[in-house]
Amino acid sequence: MPRPYLPNLPGPCALAATVLAALLPLRGPATAAGTDITAACPGVDLHVAGASATEFELVCDGLRRAVGFFRRHAIPVEEAFRVRLTEGPMGAQGTHIGQYDTAADRIDLLTLARARELCAEQSPFRVPMDVALYTSFVAHEATHVVVERRGETGMVPLTQEYLAYVVQLATMDADLRQRILDDYPMPGFADTAEISWVYYGLDPAAFGVKSFRHFSALPDPAGFIADLLSGAVEPGGSWY
Repeated sequence: MPRPYLPNLPGPCALAATVLAALLPLRGPATAAGTDITAACPGVDLHVAGASATEFELVCDGLRRAVGFFRRHAIPVEEAFRVRLTEGPMGAQGTHIGQYDTAADRIDLLTLARARELCAEQSPFRVPMDVALYTSFVAHEATHVVVERRGETGMVPLTQEYLAYVVQLATMDADLRQRILDDYPMPGFADTAEISWVYYGLDPAAFGVKSFRHFSALPDPAGFIADLLSGAVEPGGSWY
């Protein structure tokens, strides 16, 4: 049986962020951990800085999952991605696993080792940080890139978070996703008016689960994504 729902409030290990560089800059210098790698990543034009060979494969896997999701929903993705792995810290409190630096047009991610260390006490979605969860964060951040490049100017930032969590959960390993869904037994958002920053701030992981369940129940998910990107549909409007 799923355990009673308890909020997973942001703590030592925060969920991947929608970060505009001007709002939440890197706190202190980011130290590269590996080497620069430009290698074959099937279906994705990818350059990774500061990664080990293993980390490059994880980044490639996460990007391919995100790109594949959008292509399956009639959103072509052909451009290049730049990713930098660092020892951190990232975010205003130094607790983020990853962020999309809009000024540099680059995804910044903690190394796998640093992500495990940061999340040892409190992990996103209440599951231990491992390669499957780490890969899902790559897909989350890749979604911010895709949406930022395609969305209308002035797009509601909450749209990005909604889609980033949808893609993260939709593309993660099935057994990990089911474990998370079982542990967060709340229903999806009833409509777009329920999707709010307040709920996101109270529990980002629960926000992600409710977003995924809402999206999974849509009769025309591809059309809904198109409407979000065009600004025809905007989430928000309710306090919860």
